[in-house]
Amino acid sequence: MAKIEIFSTEKGKPLLVYDSYVYNLERKTKLKSIFRCQNRDCKGRIHTNLSMDSISSGPTAHSHSANLDKMSVIKLQKDIKSRAAISEEPTSNILHSALRTFPLHSAGSLPKNDSLIRSIRRQRQVEPLDKDGRLPSNLRKTDRGEDFVSNENKQLIVFTTKSNLLVLKNCKHWFADGTLKVCSDDFYQLFTLHGLFMSSVIPLVYGVLIGKSFNDYNEFFELILKQNNYAPESILTDFEAAKIKSVHKLFPNILHKGCLFHFGQCVWRKFQSCGLTKKYHDDQHFHINVKKLIALAFVPVVDVVKAFELLESEFDDNADELISYFEKKWIGERKRRGNIINQMLLLITKFFSVNGRKIPQFTHELWNVYDRVVADLPRSNNAIEGCHNAFANRVLTAHPTIPKLTDKIRREQSKFEIDIEQSRQGHEPKPKKASYRKLDERIKRLVQAYNNNDLVQYLSSVAANVNL
Repeated sequence: MAKIEIFSTEKGKPLLVYDSYVYNLERKTKLKSIFRCQNRDCKGRIHTNLSMDSISSGPTAHSHSANLDKMSVIKLQKDIKSRAAISEEPTSNILHSALRTFPLHSAGSLPKNDSLIRSIRRQRQVEPLDKDGRLPSNLRKTDRGEDFVSNENKQLIVFTTKSNLLVLKNCKHWFADGTLKVCSDDFYQLFTLHGLFMSSVIPLVYGVLIGKSFNDYNEFFELILKQNNYAPESILTDFEAAKIKSVHKLFPNILHKGCLFHFGQCVWRKFQSCGLTKKYHDDQHFHINVKKLIALAFVPVVDVVKAFELLESEFDDNADELISYFEKKWIGERKRRGNIINQMLLLITKFFSVNGRKIPQFTHELWNVYDRVVADLPRSNNAIEGCHNAFANRVLTAHPTIPKLTDKIRREQSKFEIDIEQSRQGHEPKPKKASYRKLDERIKRLVQAYNNNDLVQYLSSVAANVNL
């Protein structure tokens, strides 16, 4: 026995198929839906219940045979629309994939490719902002029905759920970073907050920020903090000054760590600006010494200055600008002698650490990762960078509109809800690549064997395992 199949027209109206005949919805009564044959010269009709899943009468006789070729086209159109709604594939890929198995005998009934492509694009159109400039109601909830828009104004839009915030509360270690390339032209960056949940770094809060100022970050973090009584042990960010200042103000008791990758990038950009790139590639001694600067991050904080002073003597005069920069930014410049004791005491109290150096722009505790290695915690925001890059590939456009960006973020949320639930059910997280896992193991062995009486060899050994 034939069964009812319901499709939809380009305008979203019901299209009923029964026994290879195609019917358009003619009208509805209080008790039933009445469909008429799509062929206007035919008086064939079929009546169904209001839910359109059961025949109440008919079908009546048709004046023509069923058009099987048209059925093939209708099924193809349904296929490409369904895939467009859930897939991140390019439009042309969806069409070409659907055409691979399309019956050749029905090829003459196919609409033009341009028409099929428009169908796919219409399916992907996102409802625009309403007359008040706010997101439409269908974008304000997740695919599973939770409220998703936590804040919405011209300076800051925040997407999260109560479930996400409960997960965040249980995460002892947080990670935060921003990306510019997928942000709407009306805003500056997409800023995401992730938590280390059962060995996986999961995005839990998405913020669309108007800028990157101290106040911008404060507004974002304050909005989160008022949701619950959070007490994370650490947060890892890059070395952006406004971000650091905001974290220190709003999380005074948290251990703030800088991303090792961004630390290396800061040093890399500096020796490039010093004109030392060629020397880095040509001079093996200089090459390894630069990597030893990064290796200082793996020395216990109490021994960082001692290790730097040993390393400093290994550089020749051509690297003076680089060493001066590193000393000022990351180590702390040496204390200079003065003539007035009171001024000296004031300076010592105000500007100098106990090791006789000025407090650097970035404290040793901020960029040091020795304790992270010991605790098997991530040393960098590489997981977030990877997440942002993958997201950008799925967004496809460089600067989407806010509704389009929101729609894409909702899809990310749906995917990570599954990841969270799988972690709760005991599933193993996606394993690291073997090369990264072995690198972590080598560094962990070196750190566990640390001896401050052999700092030169320790720096050399760690430097062999770091890259710029």
